[in-house]
Amino acid sequence: MLPTGFDDFTVVLDTCILVPPLLRDVIFTLAQAGAFTVRFSEDTLIELDDVLRRSKFRMTAEQVTYLLGEIRQNLEDWIVTGYQPITINSLLDPKDVHVVQAAVKSEAQQIITYNLKDFPNEILAPLDLEVQTPDIFLESAFDLHPRTCCETIERWLVKNQRPPQTKIEFLMALQKHDLRKSRRARCSLGAFLGYLVRRLEVLAPQ
Repeated sequence: MLPTGFDDFTVVLDTCILVPPLLRDVIFTLAQAGAFTVRFSEDTLIELDDVLRRSKFRMTAEQVTYLLGEIRQNLEDWIVTGYQPITINSLLDPKDVHVVQAAVKSEAQQIITYNLKDFPNEILAPLDLEVQTPDIFLESAFDLHPRTCCETIERWLVKNQRPPQTKIEFLMALQKHDLRKSRRARCSLGAFLGYLVRRLEVLAPQ
């Protein structure tokens, strides 16, 4: 659950959250507008580089290099480095320890991921951390400050939609074709997009 004043609420993103371009853009856009603070580890970016080079994502090496370069150059303050070792033997994947280390170093409140099982609450609770899926996290943000969040996303839609469409048409189109490589991610973000469509219909009817 986000606090009422969530502008200083900090989350750390797992690699899987940075892979889908739409989800990445939505979270980055809201964070840059001051809705919440985003952090991720340098190890996460290294892993992201490796993941996006896999053939199923259909990105060239040049595209991957450019994307990571843009993140490192423009979001340098979001990258967590120099975190202290933490022994967490109960994590299913030892490669995920750096996510928890980054969360502790940045004094984050939540880790955002699709892989909830990799971050058991009984391990995170003593560290004052929670784990949450991106759709639930974003819905909480929109519920707390709907006008600010919706206006931010509306400006983003106007800037990025091709060809010109209404905001609702564009969101519905994204809901159909984005994240097609991952059924789990598609369902989760699809639920959020459906929610966002409803919010925009109420707050900014066409």
